[in-house]
Amino acid sequence: MKVAFLVGSFITPYRGGSASIYTVKERIEQTHRTLKTIRDKCPDAKIFFVEGSETDVSQHNFDYDELVRPTKDFEAKKLIYSMPKSPGECVMMIYTANTVPLEEYDLVIKISGRYNLTDDFSLDNFSLEKFTFYDHMQWGYETTLYAFPGKLKSVWIEVLQKSLIHMSNKKLDSIEIAIRQWLNVKYVNGTDKLGIEGYNAPIVTGK
Repeated sequence: MKVAFLVGSFITPYRGGSASIYTVKERIEQTHRTLKTIRDKCPDAKIFFVEGSETDVSQHNFDYDELVRPTKDFEAKKLIYSMPKSPGECVMMIYTANTVPLEEYDLVIKISGRYNLTDDFSLDNFSLEKFTFYDHMQWGYETTLYAFPGKLKSVWIEVLQKSLIHMSNKKLDSIEIAIRQWLNVKYVNGTDKLGIEGYNAPIVTGK
């Protein structure tokens, strides 16, 4: 089975650092842990490192296979740096979807760079036919880690585009709510076990 990980990262926060309680040094350490646990748990997976800031990541010896830089696109960069976190993440992932041949992979797993895979993580937790989400009934789908088969790439792009417009129109900074609003339930497989732990500012959470 061909598996790809999309590791979403923003090493250097914009807005003078006000977008995060974590320092650049802490973000670098968190990202190293994320990548290490992916290598440990899924050694044959391909890791796409999606870095939204313009940090020179080459000096940090991150263990990934391919670097994706949304800011290489002028329009994407302008949007990322003018939007709140969730809409900016949509832009980053839309750029990634249009750049990386995700349709070649049986399973694509998106994970935020602050999170680690635990012993509860298993590829068997994820559907090869549908999107797999942990559903927080109060506030939407968990997006720190979710998965989908590469053959649903076009559905993912459409949902991200609609979510981006929805958040912009509603002045909403919640990709979790927006995705659940626009992703048809026929495409969704629910799970109660993601197998991650990490830093969801300002508290540490485990799932």
